[in-house]
Amino acid sequence: MSNKHIFALFFKDLSSKINSSKKIVLQNKELLQRITKILRLRTDENFILFDNKSNGLFSLSAETFASKDTTYAEIISINENKKLKTNIVLALPILKKEDFETSVCNVSAIGANIIQPIISQKVQRKWYGDKELERLQKISVAACEQSKNFAIPQILNPTSFENFVAKIKTEYTNHKKIIFEDSTNPLLDLLSDLNSKKHSNILVTVGPEGGYNEEELKTFRDLNFDFITLTPTILKAVEAVTIGIGAIKSVVE
Repeated sequence: MSNKHIFALFFKDLSSKINSSKKIVLQNKELLQRITKILRLRTDENFILFDNKSNGLFSLSAETFASKDTTYAEIISINENKKLKTNIVLALPILKKEDFETSVCNVSAIGANIIQPIISQKVQRKWYGDKELERLQKISVAACEQSKNFAIPQILNPTSFENFVAKIKTEYTNHKKIIFEDSTNPLLDLLSDLNSKKHSNILVTVGPEGGYNEEELKTFRDLNFDFITLTPTILKAVEAVTIGIGAIKSVVE
């Protein structure tokens, strides 16, 4: 059996293009260029395409190389995307640009359903609107392609801390609520709880650079968040996000 890596590519209209035929024809110049110019796939080589509903394994057809904008492939298999057992919402304060993008990349690869950017008191930069959101979505898709996580997170527009609190009281009332913050509660206790109780909805947050202020932390306590220590050392937010979401995913899926 070949151990050759099989590339996965997101194609948002995949499900609508699948029919009873054993072949698929995708007219999209960007997809064609990625397959033939960037990945340099050859005739009969396999690749994966996925969208928000399904994923499939395909074999590249020779007629692709005679086209300027269309990919032709044989369908080997089609599968519905696996539904995640646990819905994870990450409330992520807007970090410095590089750390924020790394956080989005990491949790997209690991597996979060929703990423909600938060504007808390100690957030140190502004949000760059639709341009930044589009860039984050591209980063998220690329991370899902690399990890073959076919459940691409929904990245929401930023909200104020006050609006986020209101959302907790309306939309997230049934979620297991977790904040990774220095406390006396070790990560092992959280993982034991998640493993035994099988929560179907989890809300997670970490502080921005400089952390949440005392008033914000009090709000989380009043809302019954579990305060969890990840390590004996002080972590950057991007590190806490990656370790925390990774640890949660290790026991809930």
